[in-house]
Amino acid sequence: MYKYVFRPKGSRVYRGRYRLGDDPKIHDVALKTDKKHVAIAKLDRLVRTREEELAGLLPPKPLRDGALKPIVEHLVEHLAYLKSQGVTRKHLALTRNRILRLCGACSWRLLRDISADGFSGWAAKQTALSGVTSIPARTGRG
Repeated sequence: MYKYVFRPKGSRVYRGRYRLGDDPKIHDVALKTDKKHVAIAKLDRLVRTREEELAGLLPPKPLRDGALKPIVEHLVEHLAYLKSQGVTRKHLALTRNRILRLCGACSWRLLRDISADGFSGWAAKQTALSGVTSIPARTGRG
């Protein structure tokens, strides 16, 4: 492994360079600090995180960031995508309402809150709905 902290000529802030494992690429990152000990600590943390991602001990950064973003923001992006695909307004409304209703009933605010147990618990409590999405259960004769 290669890891190096330096301050470019004429600059006040430090940069870092590192290479992980057998990867031939040397990564260059801005450390955004003028203190060498802070720059070293930042580079150490960054390299440790990247090594854990490569080893599969941590999920990739986009997944970690997405898990912290509210479901409502993901929903807005998804609805914009659906709209760009030309789906009808009715389909957009049904999609939005169903997801919001389910997230509200299961108390899901972030993606990391979603679990099979939470859904199963919600589904077990449903008496007015059949196994098919949003269709009222039949009562009386079959």
